Amino acid sequence: SGQRPRSGREDAPLVDIGDVVAVFEAAFLAGGATATLSLLDRDPFAAATRAALRATGRSSEVAINATVQVGCGILYHGAAGPQEDVVGVEGCAHGICQPGDRIGRASRFQPAADHKRHCWLHGSLWWLRHWAGAFLADKVIREIPFPDLSATDGLPVSSDRLFAWLQKDMRWCVARFNVCDADFDHIAALHGALFHTLGHMAPLARFPAEFAQRVCPDDASNVYECRHGIGHGVLYAVWLQRPELAGYSVRHQPRPYGLERATEEERRAVDAMCEQADALPSEPYLSVDTSGVPGYIVDMSRHEAKYGEACRTGARHSVLLFDKKL
Repeated sequence: SGQRPRSGREDAPLVDIGDVVAVFEAAFLAGGATATLSLLDRDPFAAATRAALRATGRSSEVAINATVQVGCGILYHGAAGPQEDVVGVEGCAHGICQPGDRIGRASRFQPAADHKRHCWLHGSLWWLRHWAGAFLADKVIREIPFPDLSATDGLPVSSDRLFAWLQKDMRWCVARFNVCDADFDHIAALHGALFHTLGHMAPLARFPAEFAQRVCPDDASNVYECRHGIGHGVLYAVWLQRPELAGYSVRHQPRPYGLERATEEERRAVDAMCEQADALPSEPYLSVDTSGVPGYIVDMSRHEAKYGEACRTGARHSVLLFDKKL
């Protein structure tokens, strides 16, 4: 067939990201959570990736594009793909186009098949940001002080403080909309921190209501994305009961597109927890002036933020990220 045969390591349900964690560790020691996430800023990361592709001679195989598609930061293509960075038509409608930008026809939300091919790839910027969030959450779980977030007494950071810091505030988005909408770095890390934290709560007998209400209250800075991240974590907590995932840790992560589909028992467990989340009270809340903020950003804060529905969307999203049969 001409294809390189897959090794047993490539088929293993857990992937060892120890080399990535070592880089995170060095940044964390130098400057805490801020320095760790700064490694994954879109534009310098894209420039470094292009330089690495040229240096290794792989620029004839792989091309990348910085993008405003929410969540991705970078899209990955074959070398025949588009060479210019892409601004989608919605980005232009919201005033973030710059002179010379290539205008793509794509809308803000892309089909899952496109994201699978160009965004959610193993080792992509999208995954690195999620793993960075898991790394930071692991520091909290192990009560390691943060150089930048710890109090002056040097005590460990609480999970509440980390989760609050990872939620970009609406005021931040108003002032820097092009970055807030286009990059999504803190939100990706928030989701990673949530799935790692809930994974460590496993096995879950019920939806983690007290945790969800404390971390993602109605006045959270980005309430929908926070509760969506809880849904990611609910599925993780169920899946991590599988024997083949018993070695899960911040260093050994589930392999993207490397897990079997959820069993009927697993689906029932997730559905039951999301149904329990339906019973939690939730009211639309927005604490800042939204003049000039695109409607869909406001909608994320005002609508679709019920605990149960966000639980379902987060769990369904995780299914797309790992299903080898997709």
